[in-house]
Order: sequence, then C-alpha cells, then structure tokens
Amino acid sequence: MTIGFIGNSQQHESLVENDFAYNSTVTPKHPNLDKVSDGCWERWDIDLLIDQIKNDAINFLHFHEIPYADTLLGDIGIPPSDFIEKYDHIQGVRPALSILFEMHCFSETRNSKKQYAYAHLLRASAYSKQLALLRIESQYLAGKALSLKSEKTLQMYRKQSHLLELYKNFRINEKSPREARKLSALRLKVSMSTVKRWFTLQKLEGAYQKLR
Repeated sequence: MTIGFIGNSQQHESLVENDFAYNSTVTPKHPNLDKVSDGCWERWDIDLLIDQIKNDAINFLHFHEIPYADTLLGDIGIPPSDFIEKYDHIQGVRPALSILFEMHCFSETRNSKKQYAYAHLLRASAYSKQLALLRIESQYLAGKALSLKSEKTLQMYRKQSHLLELYKNFRINEKSPREARKLSALRLKVSMSTVKRWFTLQKLEGAYQKLR
C-alpha cells in the first residue's frame, strides 16, 4: 500500500503493510499483533497516519455530497441503515464510513488497549486501500483498460485533497471564495482550468462549509 500525505505529493511505502500482512477482518487476537502494536507506537508517527486515512474518507464523502454528519452517529461512521441504502449506489461509501468508525474505535482504545487500537488501525488502513481502488475504478476506469496502479492517477487524487485543504485555510483567513480558489491553484501549481475541471466553485465552497 502507498501512503501520500496531504501537503506532499511524494508517495511513501506504508510501514503498516510492509511490517504486517493484514486485511479488514484482523482481530486483536492475532498472534503477531501484540508485538507489532508495541513497535508501532515507538517507531511511527501514528497521528500523521490516522489523519491521512481519515481525511481521505472525509474528502470522499464531501466530494460526493454525502450528508453523513447530519445523521445520528453519522460522524463516527454508523448512520442509520436506511441512510446507507440511499447512497449505496455510490461505490466507496461503505468503506469510507467504515474508516470513520474504525478511527473512532481507535481513538477510544489507543491509550488503554493498544492491541485493540492497533487492530482498528489495521482495519481502517485496509478500508482506505479499498476506497482508493474503488475511486479509481468508478471515476477513471469506466470502459477503459487502465492500470489500477497508475501513479499519475493516485497523485491527482492527492492534489485534489491538498487543494481542498488549501482552499479551507484561505477561507479561514477571510479570503473570498474566488480568491481562495485562485490562491490554492497558485500554491498547488495547478492551472485554473484544471481546478475548474476538478471542482466547481460551489462544490469547493460547500466542502469548506462542511469542514468548518
């Protein structure tokens, strides 16, 4: 799995997957989990990793205008079942919500039950990988025989995520929507035509209002 941090277009090999073979069904009873979880807290910046995973899920839900946070317990990834069914036609909604749930469980157990917390982190990482692949399939591989491992495609997703963060920061600093979009494009070194193709001004502003 490749991890890219917002604010940096460079891709990084995931230390989590390199060190431990996992999937979304890993449990705290795995025989190797206790040893790996102890080293995880000592060697890695866990906060950077969880911010990346959670932001990917939140940006996906905001991009598709899924009002998950308006529902009971939606902000921790467990909205009502009828809400999930309403948006289930959008590939990636379930993994994105699962990430929010696993990250919530991680934060609840990271200080008291590290082995359980690490199991939640591993499951969230697996869902994050699934989400990335689903986004590529649904938006770029429809009817095209393109490689799912396209670095160019993955970098574009990272740039879109970074653009949302830049726009949010400029708006917080009282820049107008148009000025914030222009400054974000300049900072990211992306043409305005490309930015407009990615997001309308209304969609950028809508994402900012939800992230406030």
